[in-house]
Amino acid sequence: VLGSETSSLDYENLNISNSEWNRSEFMSSPNRDIGSNLLKSWEYKHGGYGEIAYNKVALWMQSLEGIIGREGIDKILKTYFQKWKFKHPSRKDFIAVVNEVVAEDYNDKFPNGMDWYFEQVLEGTGSCDYAVASISNLKTSDTRGYLTDKNDCEVIVTENDGIYTSKIILRRHGEIQVPIDVSVYLENGTVQNYKWNGINRSHEINLSTKSKVTKAIIDENHKITLDENYINNSLVLKPTSDISSFSVKFQAFLQHSLNLMSLIL
Repeated sequence: VLGSETSSLDYENLNISNSEWNRSEFMSSPNRDIGSNLLKSWEYKHGGYGEIAYNKVALWMQSLEGIIGREGIDKILKTYFQKWKFKHPSRKDFIAVVNEVVAEDYNDKFPNGMDWYFEQVLEGTGSCDYAVASISNLKTSDTRGYLTDKNDCEVIVTENDGIYTSKIILRRHGEIQVPIDVSVYLENGTVQNYKWNGINRSHEINLSTKSKVTKAIIDENHKITLDENYINNSLVLKPTSDISSFSVKFQAFLQHSLNLMSLIL
């Protein structure tokens, strides 16, 4: 039985979902920014129609689900179907339904509706690319001083002793701006989750803990499938073992091979 992770290819240990196939075809296309989704089919005079009309739409719909949530996108599609079945809706009618559902259920998160999203992904031709730029850990120095005599000596320990001041810098390389989830991993095994609105070109997360930051990941669950480069979404400060390093390189090789296959096929 084909599932969400094996809908396009399920052979031995090689599983590819339809979502991954759409992403591979779109990201490997040299014409993905040649026009917006507003063009009619015959207006794509120099290529790009299939990638933009089909694959890009799939990606920004999946990303919309990642931003709003599965329950929200299900309600949007159900409402859209019930309202416009056997009729001839336009893109404006779909956007109106999205804004209607968002106003009802997600007004606290998106008080201005979702026009800002469609202006970027449907009307625009910009790319989406977020990256973890750097991680730094600075350990607060232990309390130090000097003695003028040995009488009434007292050791003073401040609460800052042994604390790491950590900074994670994030970057937005593309033009598209969407809210982003960020997961920060500490050396003690704990994970702290943050939200970034994704608007500025750079953003920093600061924290003070007794454990160093070892890793930061943007959009760990790949909710934003429009992001064109998953490789720069994470940064590991602590070197991995040789086996782990080989595994990562092998996975990257498979990914590039699949991208090449999509071009040939």
